[in-house]
Amino acid sequence: IMDPELMHSIVGSYLKPPERVFVPSFTQNDESTQTHHSVNLEVTSPKMLHSPNSQALILALKTLQEKIHRLELERTQAEDNLNILSREAAQYKKALENETNERNLAHQELIKQKKDISIQLSSAQSRCTLLEKQLEYTKRMVLNVEREKNMILEQQNI
Repeated sequence: IMDPELMHSIVGSYLKPPERVFVPSFTQNDESTQTHHSVNLEVTSPKMLHSPNSQALILALKTLQEKIHRLELERTQAEDNLNILSREAAQYKKALENETNERNLAHQELIKQKKDISIQLSSAQSRCTLLEKQLEYTKRMVLNVEREKNMILEQQNI
């Protein structure tokens, strides 16, 4: 059961749509500005224009149009912010990848240097072992020469 004044109004109801349709039409002059136009498709009831609620409805519709316009501006701003955020995220990702690559290269260089030093250390240890053996051999030779010398001296003293 519906209020008789609203029965044939612009508002209407789900079961009985209005006799007059208010269609907001959006045309775009450029990307940043939008204008809103109202189009009345059909007027079948002259009572409609003289209804006491018509001024309130028109005001409500204008307010709704302003809200829609503000929401469109907010949507555009949100899209711009999203694009900026997306670009910043891509730049951050690229910088992070570059930093990771630099760290990996530095790590690989460090591993290579460690391997080179390890090889040098192993080579030095091998040379030390060889020198120690040569030193032992030289000591034995010196001891043998001293023994022979002592034996010769003893033979000469006899």
